[in-house]
Amino acid sequence: MGRRFRWFPLMMSLLLLAGCAAGEQGKQSAEDKALAIQKEFDRMTACTGRFSLTADYGERTFECVVDAAYDQVTGGALTIAEPELVKGVTARFNAGETSLSYDGFSLELGPLTDEGISPMETLPTLWRQVSQGYIAAVAEKDGELTVTYRPDGQSPGRGLEAVVIFDGESHKPLSGELFWDGSRVAAVEVQEFQMMGEEKRDS
Repeated sequence: MGRRFRWFPLMMSLLLLAGCAAGEQGKQSAEDKALAIQKEFDRMTACTGRFSLTADYGERTFECVVDAAYDQVTGGALTIAEPELVKGVTARFNAGETSLSYDGFSLELGPLTDEGISPMETLPTLWRQVSQGYIAAVAEKDGELTVTYRPDGQSPGRGLEAVVIFDGESHKPLSGELFWDGSRVAAVEVQEFQMMGEEKRDS
């Protein structure tokens, strides 16, 4: 009897170790989450949202609130809701593109980067990076996932970089920034966001 009882603690220890290993194996890494988010955005059929946008020219900034709607067939539309002076200005872009065409009045503020990206192209550029960009770095802290996108092989602090923060559980975007040669040129805060086509997520 004594010999049989001596085996019991050992068996329990092995079972606990096996359970811990299985739990660690089932835990999704930050990199896996970033790849899952990219797949979700790439499969997105449509989305709507409201965003606070800041364009930073160094010596001056431009701030506005933008209502956005996107459909993978018809493309997207960005409409300024604030400030009142430019309220209603609408820009449109085709699916998979970032260049804009304006309905009526355009918003001429000057390019933010040497590639000619304008403030209103910030959101389409961020979406394109999230859905198709090269994931250069990932960090997870306090339930938030920070993903850095830049071309494969491009050194940090050179050319265009995008940094987007997501909720680590829901994968909802919380904020985003565009950098050019290491300097921040645009920032976005997400006020509202709804993605359609989520039923296509992998289970």
